[in-house]
Amino acid sequence: SRIISLSMQIAFSCLGPFAFASTFLNTPVEEFRSYLNESYNHELSVGGYETLWNVLQNFWFPGSIIGFFLAPMVNDTFGRKVGLLSGNCWNLISAIMQWAGVHFYVPSLLLFGRFISSIATAIAFQSTVLYLQEFPPTARRGTTSYMSDVVYSFFAVICMSLGTRQLLGETLSIFMAVQIVLCVVSVAITIQLHESPKYLLIKKKDEEAALASTHFFHGAESVESVKQFIQELKAEGSDLDCDSTSLKDFVHIFTDPTLRKTMFLGLAALQMVVPLWTLMFNSTDLLLDLDASKFISQWTSSGMIVCYFIGTLFGSHFIDRIGRRTLFIPCSVLLSVGIAAVAAAFYMKTIVPHAEFTAVAGLLIAGLVFGLGVGSIAWFIAPELSPQRYRSKIQSMVAVLNMIQSAIFTFAVMPLYRAFGAWIFLVLFCLVCALCDIFLYFELPETKGRPISEITEEVRNGLKMRRRRVGDDIENPKGVKTSAL
Repeated sequence: SRIISLSMQIAFSCLGPFAFASTFLNTPVEEFRSYLNESYNHELSVGGYETLWNVLQNFWFPGSIIGFFLAPMVNDTFGRKVGLLSGNCWNLISAIMQWAGVHFYVPSLLLFGRFISSIATAIAFQSTVLYLQEFPPTARRGTTSYMSDVVYSFFAVICMSLGTRQLLGETLSIFMAVQIVLCVVSVAITIQLHESPKYLLIKKKDEEAALASTHFFHGAESVESVKQFIQELKAEGSDLDCDSTSLKDFVHIFTDPTLRKTMFLGLAALQMVVPLWTLMFNSTDLLLDLDASKFISQWTSSGMIVCYFIGTLFGSHFIDRIGRRTLFIPCSVLLSVGIAAVAAAFYMKTIVPHAEFTAVAGLLIAGLVFGLGVGSIAWFIAPELSPQRYRSKIQSMVAVLNMIQSAIFTFAVMPLYRAFGAWIFLVLFCLVCALCDIFLYFELPETKGRPISEITEEVRNGLKMRRRRVGDDIENPKGVKTSAL
């Protein structure tokens, strides 16, 4: 349908280039090692190379934090389309810089281009999240949100496969040009989009433009269904003053119990995404440490992303049928099981032949369940629980805090693994994710098929009910029944 087609186009416009940016260092590891050594006239020591490689991989996170800070100002002031288009244009510029850095052996240009890309991608990504939440009808919101993971995982498979020695891995200059092509297509897609109808109606209070935008996104749907969609948007914005973009709103998010709980739920959900960065950046190196062959190591990394893609296809089918909670919590538990299998392989390799295949299985399981019920849902929990006025800000704050955490974990985890062993994965990932799962199990409401105004009301009423129960316990601590005389 037109809704699915446009959601895939919106998702690609940001996540196609992002798939390349987040995976291009994974498979051609030795080729990039040679590139860095040649760039510095073979004067790099082993320690110097490890430091430079770690910075190149993880320099993405500081830029993302800056981008997520800027995103609410861009998206709330100028609109979702401007945020997406500006992010994609800067991504195109950064892709050209990164290609030039590789082609002319200037690592500093590659690093700076990657930094610019991380800022631009963060702005564009928040625009994408808001678009996919705001233009579809309520009954299709889960499926359209899943398109982000479907598109990302598909292009991650393509990009990681292109990075193997059998394809473009040995010709890094041509390999890096792929990102430029993806960015050009992204800009072309974004230009033809309309602004989000929800932004136009609630933020700009332009019902005529919102109606035209709804017709653009929903296509040939009946007049009644379009009117019903507009009425849902009005219901969501009826009790909110959406004109303010004051910094006081950020303070209010921390001081208001309902908004604060929404932020904590979003953070707990996004904690499940943190292990993916380590697995995606370092899966090839981890398997090589387990004495797996280079062929198995590289293609397992690609296979993990293939499983991720397959999982997103099934997840997009189930999400609007069985709900967010039912998918997310069990899949996040299985993700921890996959990580635990990778850690266990390091302790099995001295006593079990071919223990590396335990890690291979763990990586494939992690990729599958991440696509099935973790990746998309984690990013869309905070927006689905947030009122329109605070949605962009809460999403930005959750993303910034998650990026800070991801940066700390990703910078630290490999040195800690080298120093102390693979058990560090169990503590930093499995234990932390288990604690978040417990919190989500008791506090996360189901959002399937429900207007966002109704969901936010449930979060608010849930806190009121809990306070009422606490008050009753204080007044009657022993649970003694009282009656009027």
